[in-house]
Amino acid sequence: MHTFYAELLPNIRSISLLISLDTPAAASTRVTVNPGASSASLHHHGESINLPLPAAANLRPHQLMIPFAAGEKKLSCRLPLASESPARNNSRENYAPWSAPELMSKASVAFLCRECGVEILPSGRRTKWKDLPSGNWADMMDFWHCHKPHDDKKSADGEGSRYSVLGQGFVVEQGIGLVDRGYFLLAAKDCTNCRVSHCSLSLMITLNSVCTSCDAPLGAIEAGVGTNDMQMWRINKWTLRLNDQGKEIAYSLECFLASQFIAFTEEGGVRRLFITMEDNRSPGLKLWIFNTEVYYTHSSSPMPVRGIKVFWQEAKPGEKVQTDSLKVTGLEAVELDEKAFHTLASCLEESNQALPADIGKNGEWNAGSLRRFEE
Repeated sequence: MHTFYAELLPNIRSISLLISLDTPAAASTRVTVNPGASSASLHHHGESINLPLPAAANLRPHQLMIPFAAGEKKLSCRLPLASESPARNNSRENYAPWSAPELMSKASVAFLCRECGVEILPSGRRTKWKDLPSGNWADMMDFWHCHKPHDDKKSADGEGSRYSVLGQGFVVEQGIGLVDRGYFLLAAKDCTNCRVSHCSLSLMITLNSVCTSCDAPLGAIEAGVGTNDMQMWRINKWTLRLNDQGKEIAYSLECFLASQFIAFTEEGGVRRLFITMEDNRSPGLKLWIFNTEVYYTHSSSPMPVRGIKVFWQEAKPGEKVQTDSLKVTGLEAVELDEKAFHTLASCLEESNQALPADIGKNGEWNAGSLRRFEE
């Protein structure tokens, strides 16, 4: 099977094209690109195969032809962008679906379990949605407050303080949903059809939540300060479906994880991650975020894709991985539930299999990609 990979290089206004043939090239084997075309054609042994490109190429007024060397199985070249096809100018903002402004703009919002459809976040229980500023915002509170929040006791009307004494955590007000790129943080009383499924003791107690109807994993429970009434539920977005006045919408795990990985890079300066499954039932994956903004097409993608380019490898059984990201050899630890972990591993493997063999491997690292969200 012939494989190819085409990537937009906007800074030099070119498209990098790599092709791998399953049989040696003949004297007539060539690639042609018509003026302003958004695809190239591979001519090989009497066949003409369409190769979609991430942008229109060939600024010349006549057809561009690139021959293969007879007997070769590989071709690597760069195609000039068409003059009327500027480099893509999509916003570089790291956007993930279901942001607070998006949810506030809707008349009625309810979220269902992605697997069985039972209601998890009923409509009407939340009066406001707020975006969390960044993945490490709670850790930065010391720098934000001239006058630090106090751990006030409950007032006569039963309302607790919005924040606790620093270092003891915080609480989410009932009726308000806090929104991260990959999850919602909600007061326990705002959720329904969730139950605790797991408890593990380490330095802290970790509680996980599942759907009461189908046992699908939903997220985790985070203890706030004060009583159990202040318990917070962290519900992963990829476990949900949005019910927008009868219209149900769901997005892939891939786009939420890509957004979170970009945040690690842009906000924390972390590019190397060690991704494990809960309870360490797998050796884990080492992930290197190489480029957070690429446009590409390949053998399994007939339409241009916006994504992130990564290199990855499976950790060896028993391998001790340094998870202190502040050290030169350290990686940032990321834990996923079993289904999310296997879905991520499958996405990486599929993206690698679609690449020509020459670029699918770099030493011990496998090349791959994850799709970013696009409307």
